[in-house]
Amino acid sequence: MSLSDDILEETAATLAASERNRRRYKYSDEHIVASCEELARIGTVIFDIPNLTGIVRDSNDDIIVACAVAAKADFLVSRDKDLLTIGSYEAIDMVTPESFLHILRDEKPI
Repeated sequence: MSLSDDILEETAATLAASERNRRRYKYSDEHIVASCEELARIGTVIFDIPNLTGIVRDSNDDIIVACAVAAKADFLVSRDKDLLTIGSYEAIDMVTPESFLHILRDEKPI
């Protein structure tokens, strides 16, 4: 899993701002910090991220694609409709988790 400081910051900000999720999953600011630290520990933090804009309809998702480009990823696994809609970018295929599992198992996608 590749990510960047910007992705970690976006993750923390999104978790902090979501009152609905906070009520549903009962997490604190300390949980958010610990979760982001754990993501950074188990993932590969990419630092030299290209400045890409206008790739995805939701401009906040451009950093996700830029991180995948910097990581030389083959796949970007997501449920985000804006990312999935573009299909691929610079030979990086945007796929759902379910499709990725089929790819890993060398099966035909659903």
